[in-house]
Amino acid sequence: MASQPLQTDASARRSASATDQSANKAQRYMQLLLLVIAAGAIYPILYLRQVYQPTMLEVFHISESQLGYLYSMLGTIFLLSYLPSGWLADRIAPRLLISFSLVATGLLGLVYSTAPSFNLLLLIFGGWGLSTGLTF
Repeated sequence: MASQPLQTDASARRSASATDQSANKAQRYMQLLLLVIAAGAIYPILYLRQVYQPTMLEVFHISESQLGYLYSMLGTIFLLSYLPSGWLADRIAPRLLISFSLVATGLLGLVYSTAPSFNLLLLIFGGWGLSTGLTF
């Protein structure tokens, strides 16, 4: 009868530790993948102008200078909201911040899809600047 080697407590702990590290590493890569997907889902909504500018002008009944004003406002709010974003990230859990950003940007995108007036577009672009600038 062949005997099985006995595993000591130390070798059992090392084996369990290696398994935990491997699972932790896989979880980290999954979190990174989800973050990349989230960022990839948010930013195309904000930059539809690059592809659909003539269509946007027609649908929203605005001029090129009004569209430029919307994107200038978006950029300015990005700039201002990036400053406190590091402070905010230190005090609020990243999952909560990213969840807020995705939900807020998505809801504003739904309102945007109804072809609102220019005044409502100002609010939407301002909201996008805050919701994405504070977290991404």
